[in-house]
Amino acid sequence: MRKEQTRAPVSDDEQPDADTSYSVAAYCNKCRLHFMINVGYERQNDFQIPCRQSDKESPLHHFCLQESIIGKEYRERFGVDKRDHLIEAHRWGCSASNCPALLEVRISSPRLGKSLVDMIVDKQRLEARGRKEIAREPARYQGMEPVGPVSALWYLRSYLSDAKAAKDSASLKKIAKRNKKFVMAFGNECNDLFETLGFTEIEEPAEAPEVSQEPPAPQAKLTYDCIGGHKWVLAAACRYR
Repeated sequence: MRKEQTRAPVSDDEQPDADTSYSVAAYCNKCRLHFMINVGYERQNDFQIPCRQSDKESPLHHFCLQESIIGKEYRERFGVDKRDHLIEAHRWGCSASNCPALLEVRISSPRLGKSLVDMIVDKQRLEARGRKEIAREPARYQGMEPVGPVSALWYLRSYLSDAKAAKDSASLKKIAKRNKKFVMAFGNECNDLFETLGFTEIEEPAEAPEVSQEPPAPQAKLTYDCIGGHKWVLAAACRYR
């Protein structure tokens, strides 16, 4: 269960009104499907009273299916949203004559497909990626070993956490695309992964190194759009390390 997206009744005695909505967000650890379960009372009017344990006639809700929709039909009706991976959705209404409760269940596919997840959890791919970089620049990666899946996932989690935590342009975090850890864990091979997560690479001129006859390396920025419409920016400046 995802606690930050879950709102349950405070107590058994809580009396819902037309503005009340209860939600449970959960996902399966095996199939990684996402489940959003919501109970709302927006149909309530002055003459309706939700089911409650003190009511002998209607102590519990009895939900009857009203509508079901599959993902394809939903997208045709409401448009495509790259963040919406809906597979199917169902709506039930309480059968009690005076109860306005509506129950909705949305089932969504994993946010990342297996091919993208394998980029950072496949030990052999991470090993090959790291060995390739070490062989290409042995002096730069002297004493380093390829990273494992746990480290790669931890780095990615940090980038996403920083993106969501940023409040304004002054609090932006930086990801150095030439950072050793970034290159060893992701490199250019994981561009599709970052694009799927909402990162966008932007090329800009970078400051010249202190001692070098080479032209300045390009500076890249990664931007991340959080759910909710807010845009956070992670500046990834190429540094000489």
